[in-house]
Amino acid sequence: MTFNTPTTKNQMYSILQEIFHYYRIERESSPDLTLNALSLTRMSYTPMTESERTAKAQTAVKAAQEEKLLKYKTDLSNQIAEYSSRIGTCASQRTEAENAARANYAAAKANLQNEATKRGIAQSSAVINRLADLDVALASELTAIASDYNGQISLYSAKRSILQTSLNGADNYFTNVFNYEMLAEKDRIKQDEEKLQREIFKYNNGLDEKEQRAANANLTTTRGLQLRYMNVSASEFTKDQLVEMGYYTDAINCVCAYFNTLSALTAYQQIVTDTKVAIYLDDYYANVVYMYKSLANA
Repeated sequence: MTFNTPTTKNQMYSILQEIFHYYRIERESSPDLTLNALSLTRMSYTPMTESERTAKAQTAVKAAQEEKLLKYKTDLSNQIAEYSSRIGTCASQRTEAENAARANYAAAKANLQNEATKRGIAQSSAVINRLADLDVALASELTAIASDYNGQISLYSAKRSILQTSLNGADNYFTNVFNYEMLAEKDRIKQDEEKLQREIFKYNNGLDEKEQRAANANLTTTRGLQLRYMNVSASEFTKDQLVEMGYYTDAINCVCAYFNTLSALTAYQQIVTDTKVAIYLDDYYANVVYMYKSLANA
């Protein structure tokens, strides 16, 4: 039976009804019966252009890169703030230590002068030398305090400077990383495309073989079907008779013609729950469901 290729589900059901009526009700007999050639819809795929592939790779990488950059900058800023805090603490501690040293030596000098005055030797060389020694000792202690705290401050300042340099160069660094990862993602996308093209080529070659086998089978069964049609009785056709007459071939071709317009996964998801199609395909319904499941999982 010749029928138009359905492009919608409603058209598919309408054609299935025609096929059902033609084979099971009209029961036309024709010595010139010719089986319909099996014609399966090929899969096609148009690869992306270079600009499309680049845009897709950039989109895939950009969000993750921006998140990494923000975290990187935040971590560096926190470390810089921590070293700045340490520097401030060291400076305050240095001032406190210096003031404490000055106060201690001032008290020592005052005690020495008071004691010398009581004894009437405030202007003696011994007292004057002792006061001079205290000044020297204070200067030495202040130098030691400054050296200790300034060393810590210098160390923290150097580490903070290194972190600041990293922070200043973060944008350029991550731009280079982004470009590298974008190119890697672009290569991966291209590899996926090439793999898909190979699979489509393999699938279409398989359809060629199926159609050829179907054509060969048609040539050897046409005569038998013509004889069967000529001996049709009024009784209900058996499944084997419907197979030989081509009912299931036409019904399956009609169903596949529509579902092949969809992706394999969508076709499987729809047909596996479509019990109405099962009415027309009988036991062959399970074969069609398995075919689309296999294509969806390929």
